[in-house]
Amino acid sequence: MIWSREQLIEIVGRSPALVAAQDRAGWLALFARDAVLEDPVGAAPVPRDMLGRFFDTFIAGNAITFAVREDLTAGSEVVRDVVIHTRLATGLEIAVPAYLLYEVVEEDGAPRLRRMRAVWDLRRRSAGALAAGWRGLVTLSAVSVQMLKVQGPSGVLGYSRGLVSGIFGRGPAAAERLAAAISAGEVEAAAALFEPEVWVEFPVGVRLPVRDWLVLLAGARVRVEAATAAGWLTAARFDVAGGAGGVVFLEFAPASGKIAAARFFARDVPQSR
Repeated sequence: MIWSREQLIEIVGRSPALVAAQDRAGWLALFARDAVLEDPVGAAPVPRDMLGRFFDTFIAGNAITFAVREDLTAGSEVVRDVVIHTRLATGLEIAVPAYLLYEVVEEDGAPRLRRMRAVWDLRRRSAGALAAGWRGLVTLSAVSVQMLKVQGPSGVLGYSRGLVSGIFGRGPAAAERLAAAISAGEVEAAAALFEPEVWVEFPVGVRLPVRDWLVLLAGARVRVEAATAAGWLTAARFDVAGGAGGVVFLEFAPASGKIAAARFFARDVPQSR
């Protein structure tokens, strides 16, 4: 089934609404049977049969609202540029900038979420909680105890993977270097940031070999901002002077630290009908 932009945004908007309402059953019903949640990317992916435990660990008992800066759609995917505001049961309030990538599918005649990837900085948010003093320390301890109780040691280890494995600060730095090299017309310098024979989606749905794409854009003023890394994925807002703008996702190869995939979700392009 093909959904309009408005329908896609309405579908993914059900998730934060049900989270805010603390509606566990309704939230779980949003997801397809083969759904996977990565929140954040880099932590162990959560399969459909573990989503209830995820809710009980991170959502239940907390006041959570989403401030949406922008929604972008391409095909059956939706990108949300958001700030997630959370008041935890301990009283600690946190605001987490994030890029959320949803994939919508049809299942049993209804739209369902098959995948959600959340790009936000787990290290920075953990450090920020500690910087909040005793309340932050109590909060981290309480979350750890709840995670251990609900998900067991394997769940704690899986989630903690996001703290030790990933591109971290090198991702945003590479995004900045890419924008600078394109703007300067330095095709070779830009190409050196990529794995060989990568295809770029610019915008999503239009695939070009990376070198052809770089030649096409060489000299255009490209800017990225608010870049955030999670696991081996980095997301940022992008703008091409006189052209497209939106959110880009750069996937990095763990072995080389180079870009293995680049997907640009652009605004002001034809959407699904």
